[in-house]
Amino acid sequence: MSDVVRPFFTLFGYRTLFRRARLATMINRIENKSVIDVCCGEGGIIARLAEYDKTRIGGLDIFRPSLDKAMKLDVYRGLVQGHALFLPFKDKCTDIAVSIAALEHLSKEDGIRLVGEMTRIARKVVVVSCPVVRWEQDPLDGNPYQKHLYHWTIAELKEMGFQDMVGVGLRGMSGRAWGSLLRTYISPVLGLMTLLATVISYRIPRIASNVVAWKVCE
Repeated sequence: MSDVVRPFFTLFGYRTLFRRARLATMINRIENKSVIDVCCGEGGIIARLAEYDKTRIGGLDIFRPSLDKAMKLDVYRGLVQGHALFLPFKDKCTDIAVSIAALEHLSKEDGIRLVGEMTRIARKVVVVSCPVVRWEQDPLDGNPYQKHLYHWTIAELKEMGFQDMVGVGLRGMSGRAWGSLLRTYISPVLGLMTLLATVISYRIPRIASNVVAWKVCE
């Protein structure tokens, strides 16, 4: 998982700057919580929730090589290969449905369908993240699903019911050049820069490069 998106997991309240963040507080109040990580990839920081809490985590991804790597983490209680637009899970089967850095890999129509599927399976909260600036990206590491297909805006996320959100990074910390640098030895430095920038953009999403957005299920 790219260092660009790591800081927003501070919202889950684990050893981070935003330990008392609203989303973290809400999630931490859920006892014996379960999470389904939609488009889990190789198992990013969502998987690390299991290192800090008694959270039951399941994952789904369409790209088999990524699932094989996620399986080696020995964190997920179950991993499923499948399409995010047709989640093979029962209605209201999990407390939290999360999709990190996936919306930008879908068309607008499919992104709306993904959120609809996540809302169907979640009992408590739906959480998504994505860039809110233009960010061109081609397929990576032999994974054709890594190509960016759509540039989401804050207004469009709000139209899907995500009225609560915070910013990550700053505009300019995005794009093809930034993404290329994240795959080099200076990635940790860029991750630190993003974290420091998040202190500024956290409450001002309109100046951020990415957002974390969530909605409470009825």
